[in-house]
Amino acid sequence: MGRTERQSESATRVAGAYTVRGSPLEAGAATYFSHREAYEDVLLGGGELLKNWRPDFLQRHRRYAELRAIFGPPLLSYPIHGEVSPEPDPGGFGGVSPRYNDSPDKSFLGTPGTDYFNKPCPGHFLIGSCENGHRFAKEIYDFQEWCPRCGAKWSEAHQRKFSRWLPKVQQMRQLGYLVIEWPLASRFRLRSKAALEDSGKMIKQVLGGEWEIERRRQRGDRISRQRKEDIRAWWFPEGLRRWHFFGDLVKELGEGMKSLAWVDKASESQLNMTFNQVECSPGGQGDGYNPHLNVLVPYGFITRGKFRRIKKALRTALQEPDLIIHYGYTKEPARMVHALKYVTRATFLDWMWAPDVAASIYNFHNAQVWGRWDGEQLWSLDELEGEPELKDLPDPLAVESLESGICPRCGKPLDWTGPYPIKALEGMERHALGAGYYELSQVRAPPGMNLVMMLKAAGYFGPVIIEGELCGN
Repeated sequence: MGRTERQSESATRVAGAYTVRGSPLEAGAATYFSHREAYEDVLLGGGELLKNWRPDFLQRHRRYAELRAIFGPPLLSYPIHGEVSPEPDPGGFGGVSPRYNDSPDKSFLGTPGTDYFNKPCPGHFLIGSCENGHRFAKEIYDFQEWCPRCGAKWSEAHQRKFSRWLPKVQQMRQLGYLVIEWPLASRFRLRSKAALEDSGKMIKQVLGGEWEIERRRQRGDRISRQRKEDIRAWWFPEGLRRWHFFGDLVKELGEGMKSLAWVDKASESQLNMTFNQVECSPGGQGDGYNPHLNVLVPYGFITRGKFRRIKKALRTALQEPDLIIHYGYTKEPARMVHALKYVTRATFLDWMWAPDVAASIYNFHNAQVWGRWDGEQLWSLDELEGEPELKDLPDPLAVESLESGICPRCGKPLDWTGPYPIKALEGMERHALGAGYYELSQVRAPPGMNLVMMLKAAGYFGPVIIEGELCGN
């Protein structure tokens, strides 16, 4: 980097401009000035006041834009802030700059530019162990709904998603199920990850009560802390939400979820009207892109007045006057489990149904939770009857614990290492726990190790002989 100096007016068309010989500034790159630098610049340039610094500042950037238009971008070894060089080698020194690569390979699972749609699953696994020597293996799935293995009904990926939410559903005395569907004419707006995220956040704010609190503040109301808690309590302080991308709601809610009690019978006719508008063709769930949000809340029966208020708030917040909302509820644990299995299933079974959406939702966090879930479990899976699929989950309590990173045998935290190729798992002695988890053989500490550690803590680092065997120090 050369010496910074002020050039004379004859050396540049911008009076008082800075330059550094042999630097990007000389090549015409943009720079940034603080208020202090601008103030000093004005005083040195003509002794004017600080209020006159902005025209000179804008003049410099105007001159920079003219140079860019005449000579093109500056010859820099790195892109300018906010820009990405379209050239494969922006620096000209050979190789690809990893910092400014548009699609870096973020992980071994692949990216949309590599084997995003056709990579093997599972390809790797992790090994977790606790301080007591208990070891477990965890298969790594891509969790893409169009994956032949992850998208299958009650697959290991489905079981894992089910197990993550099961402890929360077990804290519910009654379960409420909201389905929020967009009309056919508005579904094109939800074909990107950003649109799905924004809509999901807005629905969470409405159902959690935060949207009403913010609206009252905008009207000038003064809301106390107690008033906030009262507003949140009227709505749904806790909830779980997950998107479904395809599906015939008439068939699914009418047959698959007929065990729930639905509040508004009028919504059923509205649902039929929506279905009749869809241009159907043979092909199962791929008949039409139908994004709808599934929400589970710890609530039961809702009065017609409250349901109308919920629908009005959602339609206003999402600016969708024709938004379709359904609500059902149940008090039976078996039906709660059925609803949880239904919500956590995959619906985007073929990425060719909507390739643009499939490419956009890379790294999309579909399942979201809000509220506090620190209550006690009110029922268990052992009390259920007539759920044959749960037999494929041999140890659901162990899977729940492993999903939280806790050893199911001793309650200690697990340290995960890896990833390792999936073929290495085939040669290990293991016991299946379900959902892609396995219990491996326990690693036992050498005999007398506790005594050795006690002696080390006391300051002794010499050899220790126990029952004729030498224990290393």
